[in-house]
Amino acid sequence: MRRRVLTVLLPVVAVLTALALVAGTSGIATARPDAAKRSLVKTVKKVSKKVAKKVVRKQAPKLTVGNAAALGGRAPAAYLTQSYSIDIAGVSNVASFDKTLPAVPAGTYQATLYLTASLTSASANMFCSLSQDGVAVDLLDAYAAPYGSFRTITASRVVTVGGPLRLFCRPTAGNILAVPANPEYAPAQLQLVRVDANQGLGTSS
Repeated sequence: MRRRVLTVLLPVVAVLTALALVAGTSGIATARPDAAKRSLVKTVKKVSKKVAKKVVRKQAPKLTVGNAAALGGRAPAAYLTQSYSIDIAGVSNVASFDKTLPAVPAGTYQATLYLTASLTSASANMFCSLSQDGVAVDLLDAYAAPYGSFRTITASRVVTVGGPLRLFCRPTAGNILAVPANPEYAPAQLQLVRVDANQGLGTSS
């Protein structure tokens, strides 16, 4: 943007500089410098406006402005962060659950899963996986952190989504008594935040 503005202004500056030099010379040579100066000021304004209009008309198709209706050909809404949250319906006294989740547009997302559960076995743990229909490899896997007979899962990973999602959870023993673990706890939720660009740095050694 700065380079284009400079390109537009340079011809105008050149004209003004030339006229200023003429004005200085004429002011010395004339017997009425004030009248000559006023005349030259009018001339400078007239010529500079004419040159500026010509240059701007020529450069206008290439210029962009801060409040343009589009940036890079995309509407302003395209640059907003797209986030999708999916509340996961509660369950009670089940051996496991497998839920099909609402579809989201294909793309790359930062996926975060939050879930609490109470189990019938205080010594059991719980495992959850987020997967995509027809794809063998899971998008996200997590074991719960224990808190008495309650279990909490908080897991996050960058994932590429191209189809319907499924959430599967099961305890290592016994049943899932309730999700959420307590009626006062926040409902289970999957959040997907759109990632416009994700640069992979390779695999660790």
